[in-house]
Amino acid sequence: MSKNTLLVIGLFVIAGVVAASQLMGKNMGQVPSESDTMMTASPEVQSSPVASPVGDAMNEKKMAADDTLASDVQVIEMEAGAFYYKPDSIKVKKGQKVQVVFKSVDMMHDFNVDELNIKSEVVKGGSTSTFEFVANEVGTFEYYCSVGQHRQQGQVGTLIVEE
Repeated sequence: MSKNTLLVIGLFVIAGVVAASQLMGKNMGQVPSESDTMMTASPEVQSSPVASPVGDAMNEKKMAADDTLASDVQVIEMEAGAFYYKPDSIKVKKGQKVQVVFKSVDMMHDFNVDELNIKSEVVKGGSTSTFEFVANEVGTFEYYCSVGQHRQQGQVGTLIVEE
């Protein structure tokens, strides 16, 4: 086959894909945008893939679901240093999923709540680790660092779980 024949076949295939996506958009109650219907006849120009209106609708629903999930997670940025935590008090709702972004600024530290069976990994100074837990029990709980004598030297905080 000649180069021109292949070019013509390629253009027909692209036109078919564009037409099919427009029909799907009409069937879904969506109107294709101007960028969905544009096509170039120049073989030197590579066009970007045509977005399917159906795929766009599915992506929008997924993004909305991700936003809902993201809003259900309470993110706590925690700094651990020489015998302290910042913040030294955390308040969450019962059943809340909590994500802790745990940064050790100077030496090895961890995060523990015995009553809720929460135990993070030990994080080296200058490093960050992320962990999650679900606060399933109402109450006031002490969190502490179990490295060396850190707890005894005051590296503690308070986790408050409310209804």
